[in-house]
Amino acid sequence: MVNSKNLNEDKEQPVENKINNETNTKELELALANISFLYQAILILTEEKDKDQLYQIFLKKISQLLGAEICLIYGIRQNNNLESKKEYFVISAIGIKYSEKEKIVGDLSGSLIDKALTSEKISKHNSKTPIDAGIHPIVAHYHIFSSMSAPIKTDTGVEAIVQLNRLTPEDFTIDNERMLLILLDRLNSVVTNINIQEALKIKTNELIKMNNLMIGRELKMIELKKEIDILKAGL
Repeated sequence: MVNSKNLNEDKEQPVENKINNETNTKELELALANISFLYQAILILTEEKDKDQLYQIFLKKISQLLGAEICLIYGIRQNNNLESKKEYFVISAIGIKYSEKEKIVGDLSGSLIDKALTSEKISKHNSKTPIDAGIHPIVAHYHIFSSMSAPIKTDTGVEAIVQLNRLTPEDFTIDNERMLLILLDRLNSVVTNINIQEALKIKTNELIKMNNLMIGRELKMIELKKEIDILKAGL
């Protein structure tokens, strides 16, 4: 005798498998799309030679990849008027007005940006309500729900800090961090290479100037010798 219960289970199982297969297919398609995007972004970053343009491209790509509406890169400099001796300022941004991009941020001790610099790791904060303005200076009047900051590192240390902000209550995930790290790794390498090329260019220009000065000095000495020889011949 055939058990009707077993027949029903057999009929229902393929439906569940179909749902699982469709879910797995969508996840796989999304993963492949992200990999393709990362690959293209890495190629573009690798080809860029101008640091300012490089930062803009990086912010645009990471914004598209992670769904971050406001992205900034903060520079770091010493300030003897501040007890912390360091000051942050925006050097590249997307999603904010140009006038805001020009603003000097000042001391951000204790912020996510400062934590990313101190730890040299990703610093993240997620919230279901807009985050306190103290964590997000310069974007305080926007309704920021989630933020993630990470250091841009070269062979000489941390050069800048990237900050990504979401305007919707959607958390930054571990996968988001991994994607950010992949592009940051390429960015760090390219920035290091640009810095090396800039340093070599400066050194080369200095050597050219010194060489020109020495050649000019030698030419003057040759001219003086000729003049002395002429004067001797006239005596």
